[in-house]
Amino acid sequence: MQAKKIEYDVITLTEMRRRHLLNVVYVTEEELFLRTCGSRGFGGVGVLVNMSMAKCRFAPTSTHEEEENVDAFYVDPEKLCAEDHAFHNVIVGIAFIIQFAVCYLLAAIPMLYLEIAMGQFTSASPFSVYQMMSPAMGGIPAAISFLLVIKSVAISVWACEALVFFIVSLTGSWRPLPWTTCRGIEDCYDHRLAKKCMFASPNETACADFIRAMVVTRSDHIKNSPLATYFREIIQQEDNLSAEKFLPHPFLIISLFVVWFMACGGASVGIRYLSKTAYIVIALAFISTATFVAVKFASACSVGSISNSISHFLNPRYKLLLSVEKWILAAGHALMALSVSTGAMIKLASARPFRMAIVWDVVIIAVVVALYYALTLLSIVMFMEKFAAELYPFDNSVARFDYITSHRFMATAIMVEVFMSMPYPWLLSALHFFARLFIPMQTVTTNMWVVVTMLREKYADATRKHLSRLHVWMIIVALGIFGYIVSFQFIMPGNNYLLFISVYYYLFTIDYIYYYL
Repeated sequence: MQAKKIEYDVITLTEMRRRHLLNVVYVTEEELFLRTCGSRGFGGVGVLVNMSMAKCRFAPTSTHEEEENVDAFYVDPEKLCAEDHAFHNVIVGIAFIIQFAVCYLLAAIPMLYLEIAMGQFTSASPFSVYQMMSPAMGGIPAAISFLLVIKSVAISVWACEALVFFIVSLTGSWRPLPWTTCRGIEDCYDHRLAKKCMFASPNETACADFIRAMVVTRSDHIKNSPLATYFREIIQQEDNLSAEKFLPHPFLIISLFVVWFMACGGASVGIRYLSKTAYIVIALAFISTATFVAVKFASACSVGSISNSISHFLNPRYKLLLSVEKWILAAGHALMALSVSTGAMIKLASARPFRMAIVWDVVIIAVVVALYYALTLLSIVMFMEKFAAELYPFDNSVARFDYITSHRFMATAIMVEVFMSMPYPWLLSALHFFARLFIPMQTVTTNMWVVVTMLREKYADATRKHLSRLHVWMIIVALGIFGYIVSFQFIMPGNNYLLFISVYYYLFTIDYIYYYL
C-alpha cells in the first residue's frame, strides 16, 4: 500500500499533551488520525489510530535535540505500521519463555542450590558468608543491600496500592463498589451496559454514562474500564506536581505508613523468632499463596479455556533469541523468580540444621515457583479472553485479544472487571488484592530482616560487641522511616510513572510477560 508522508508537530519538553488532531490520507482513501499519549515532560509517543481497523499505532515524537530539524518528523505511515506491528510482538509468543526457562534451569536453580548451601553450612547472613569466602568479596553484601533497598521501595508502593483496593473491596459487602459504575466520568466505558444501552434512546437516564462514553471514545478502541478510571483517580496518574493536587490521595498516605509499619514489625519478629520457626513461617506462606493461586485459577477456568490461553504463547518469534538484551532480562527475571542474588535465601537457609539434605528442597522450590508462574499466567490470559469477549462482542477471538493486548490494560483491572460479573464480586476482589498485598509484604519484610541482620553482623565484626535489642529496634525504625520517605515520592501525583523503570527491569516476571503479551 502506498502512503503519503505526514508531519509531526514539535513537542517540547514542557508540553504534557497535544490536544489537536492531525490526519493522513492513504492513496486508497483510507484515513488515519494522529493523537498523542502523555509525554510526561521527557518526550513522548504519538498514537496513530486506524478508523477502520480500530488499531493503535505508536510513532516517535520530537525530543529537545531534534527541534532544530523539522525533517526528522516526516515519517512514512506504511513503514510506521510495520514497525508498530513489530513493537506489539516484541515478546509475544514462545521466545521470552524459552529464554526464561533456559536461564531458570541453567542459572537460577544452580544459584539457589549454592545460596542454600552457603547459608546452611555457615549459619550466617550474606555479610559473613562472603567475608568467609574471600575478603575481596566484602563489597558484595553492600551491593546486595542496595538492591534490597531498591526492590523494597518499589514493591512497598505496589503493596500500598493493593492495601487500598483490598480495604475498598471489603466495603462492597455492605455498599456498591466504587468501580461498579462509571460514576459520571466521561471517558469511562462500562461494557456491562452495552447490551442494555447499545440501542437505547439518547434521553435514557440510566444509559447516560454509557452513551457519553460511546460518543467520547467512538473513534478509539482504547476504552477505560470503571476500575481503571477509579485506579487512575486514586493514584492521580494524570496529575503533576504543578497541579492543584500536589499531595497524594489520603488513602495512599495512610496505606504506605501501614505497609512500612507492618514491615518493621515483621522484621523485628523475624530477628527474634524466625531462626527458630522458619519452617512454620515458610509453610504458612506456601499454604496461603497456594490457596490464592488455586482460587484464581479455578475462577479463570470457569470463564475461559486453558487450550486457548496456551495458544497465545505459541507464536514463533525466534529472532528474539539472538537478542543479548532479552537474554540479560530473562536471566534477571529467572534469578528474581527464585529470590536468589538478594541474600534472602542465604539468610533463610542459615536457620536449617547443618546435615539436612539440600537437593530435594531445591527441586521442590523450583517446581513450586514454576507452577505458580504458569498457573498465574494462564489465569491472567483466560481472564483477558473473557474481558475481551465482553468489551468487543462483535469481533472474532483473535482480533479482540489483539485489541486487549495493545490497550495495555492492567492485569488487575481485567481480572477484577471479570469478577464483577461473577457471584460475590467483592469477596473475589478482596482475595485478589490481598494476594497482591501478601506476597509483596513478605518480600519487603524479608528484605528488611536481611539488611538488619547484615548490619548486626557488620557491627559485631567491627567492634567485637553485639547490638542491644534497643539498638536493633532503633535501626529497624530508622530503616522504616527512610523507606517511607523514599517511597512517598512514588505516590505523589504523576510520579507513579517513575515505577515503570522498576517494573521493566526489577519487578514481577508475570507482570513483565503480561505487559508485552
